[in-house]
Amino acid sequence: MVSPATLPSWSQVKYIRPDRKLLAAPPRKPEWEEFFVRPAQDCINLPKIVRIVCRRCRSQKFDDHKPRWTRQITPRYILRRPGCGNCHQKNTNWRPEDPSVMFIDPSHLSRKRSCLKENPAFDPADVIQHPDWYFPGSSET
Repeated sequence: MVSPATLPSWSQVKYIRPDRKLLAAPPRKPEWEEFFVRPAQDCINLPKIVRIVCRRCRSQKFDDHKPRWTRQITPRYILRRPGCGNCHQKNTNWRPEDPSVMFIDPSHLSRKRSCLKENPAFDPADVIQHPDWYFPGSSET
């Protein structure tokens, strides 16, 4: 039901009620995704589901059904940051439950992209040809 206070007082004025779905901004992909994320056709031999666990409470688990992997020769899982139902923190640190899965935090990729954007010699095609040159070392995971 529409409140009379929200309608124009003059009947000749056209109006429209906003639709929440139309007003919501569509989700944006991070700038680094096109450079550092392995395309789906190259992920055939990688796990299709990655189970991650909250580092804070260590009891909340989340199954990532659309895992993202880096373009590196030895791909690393790009962490997701779902909300934790136990400790109720949105941006808690998560890690793969399987210790053999190498991972990287998206913030590292974001910082790397920012540095590369400032470098005039950066060629995006190089990332595809030599991906290991552009990724942070394994100590930064």
